[in-house]
Amino acid sequence: MNVSALFYRIIIDPLLTSLRREISRQIPRNSRVIDIGCGTGSLLVSLAGGCGCLVGVDCDEEMVSFAGKRINRLNTRLNSRHLHVFQEDAADLSRFNDREFDAAVLSMAVHQFDGRLVDSILTEAKRIAEEIIIADYTIPKPDTFYGRISYGVEKMAGKEHFRSYLHYSAEGGIPALVDRYSFSVVSSRSTAGGVFSVYRLKSGTIG
Repeated sequence: MNVSALFYRIIIDPLLTSLRREISRQIPRNSRVIDIGCGTGSLLVSLAGGCGCLVGVDCDEEMVSFAGKRINRLNTRLNSRHLHVFQEDAADLSRFNDREFDAAVLSMAVHQFDGRLVDSILTEAKRIAEEIIIADYTIPKPDTFYGRISYGVEKMAGKEHFRSYLHYSAEGGIPALVDRYSFSVVSSRSTAGGVFSVYRLKSGTIG
């Protein structure tokens, strides 16, 4: 990842507060949840008080180290052992059993990956979780100040990242993934003036 964990924590995370709040609303209390692509762990911190078991995974060593320190402090404060962070490839979550989680969350992650990798990640998410929550950019993006700001942020994130974002946009965003995988939509919400969408999906049969 080209963006350091500290930069992401200071600059990017605060912009996603309303998105994390909406994700939290979609998850029933005491659920077993995995955050795929957990980054700095901000969503894990937001969900910690309401989940029975909470796991974060990310392939980036720096992000995992940063998130792990936050989660260790939170475990100590809550006198809890139900929060965990692992360095894992999201396309290979073989350490987890089929349907081990009630929900798998992909928050601002899908637009970062190329199409083939997204397919692999969603296949694994379907296997390990009863439901999948995808939170990402609304496509088409709203022609507003914040919509234009989001485009600029993605462009600054690097050529490879921006290329994946453009592919995500051209493919039609989350609704296209819903169609491709025949997900059942439990609910869909928008936040931040329509810049972000949160879809709660039933993952259906494994495979």
